[in-house]
Amino acid sequence: MKICSYVVKTDAGLAPNPFWGYCSLALCTPNHQRARLFRGDWIVGNSSASNGQRLVYAMRVDEILDFNFYFRDPRFKQKRPKPQGTLEEQAGDNFYCRKNGIWKRLPSRFHNDQSFFYKDLGKDLSGRPVFIGQHYYYFGDKRIAFPERFEEIVRGKQGIQYTEGPLAVEFIKWLEGNHRSGLIGKPLNQSDHSDDSGRLITDLSGQIGGSSTECGRAPKVVIGKIRSSFNPTTKCN
Repeated sequence: MKICSYVVKTDAGLAPNPFWGYCSLALCTPNHQRARLFRGDWIVGNSSASNGQRLVYAMRVDEILDFNFYFRDPRFKQKRPKPQGTLEEQAGDNFYCRKNGIWKRLPSRFHNDQSFFYKDLGKDLSGRPVFIGQHYYYFGDKRIAFPERFEEIVRGKQGIQYTEGPLAVEFIKWLEGNHRSGLIGKPLNQSDHSDDSGRLITDLSGQIGGSSTECGRAPKVVIGKIRSSFNPTTKCN
């Protein structure tokens, strides 16, 4: 078991997305850097140095999906964004999908620029891993300090780092033994974008609008080496 740590620069409910019974991380540094994680590993997000380097959240990696499987798995349908929805619905991170081999996205005020296709999916648009956890501790605006003995786990700058061995095991033991799991706080930087104006990007041509029905069925194979436990023959809803 290892821990992957990184700095959560903006805690808006998007990355991580701790709602609807699952903590998902699809659009942040560990995804962009293709963190080398497996089931049973952990992701830990801490605030920046200017914000005290406190524990924002920790999640056990229970599944690793590609974006297309993530989009089509009915368990995560509530994580599809709704620009005029509740704060939680606006921050849905499940908006990338493929149709006829072409990436599209649902309308969202987050990452609403064509450049994010390449940032989120990779320069070659091959896709990034989506990390899913049902066992997680999301502190959000109730973020807590790390005990001094775990300061080596805290990430102090951009990028990711790994912690393994006794220190990682001891940290998880402390976390599970002293805190309740699940949604503990609210996103510190959560805000309402329902009245925002301007076009909403849905593909690389700058098309406006769009809906979940534009995307076809999931492919029969998983992109790259990303694993999936979702049955690709399941029909889209």
